[in-house]
Amino acid sequence: MSTVDRIAWSVLCAFGVFVIYESLQIKYYGSDFGPGPGFFSFWLGVLVVVLSVIEIGRTFGKR
Repeated sequence: MSTVDRIAWSVLCAFGVFVIYESLQIKYYGSDFGPGPGFFSFWLGVLVVVLSVIEIGRTFGKR
């Protein structure tokens, strides 16, 4: 994998961290009946970070 791939996955990981940070500013729990608007965005950010870290690791392993 090339350096461009590492840069792209790193940018995506940084975006995921940004999404997590911003979702923490929103209410996580909405009411007694379900999650708030910050719930989905938080876990989506976590998923983006985890998957991009896995892909960054794969770029270093494929030399």
